[in-house]
Amino acid sequence: MIRLPIAEPGRYYHGRRAIVLRSGMLLEDERRYLWHELVHADRNDRACHGSIAAEVSVEREAARRAMPMSSLLWAFQLEWQRHLVASLLKLPEEWVQFRLHAAHPAEKNQLRALHRVRRQGETDEQESA
Repeated sequence: MIRLPIAEPGRYYHGRRAIVLRSGMLLEDERRYLWHELVHADRNDRACHGSIAAEVSVEREAARRAMPMSSLLWAFQLEWQRHLVASLLKLPEEWVQFRLHAAHPAEKNQLRALHRVRRQGETDEQESA
């Protein structure tokens, strides 16, 4: 991986097996686009950067890899506000939202269950005070 002043945030060059990220990005953005380009590399993509459907598929897979359910549950156990979760994961908040929106129904159920447990814990604390 190298950083250069390119127009797009990231680019995978199949022939060179290289990923180039735009120089000067925030760490959170750099991590997001690196995950995205790694999925292109894993898929041996040569030139799908023009296909919207392919890019959406890559983005969904990159978010899933960057934020596995275990990482999301860990972060949401510590913080419930999305911007704080994003900060813990060192990823952009809008990408955390994208991952949550694209989550499998079973994953959403896990997060809902965690939310119920947290709310119950807060209620118990308030009642004992």
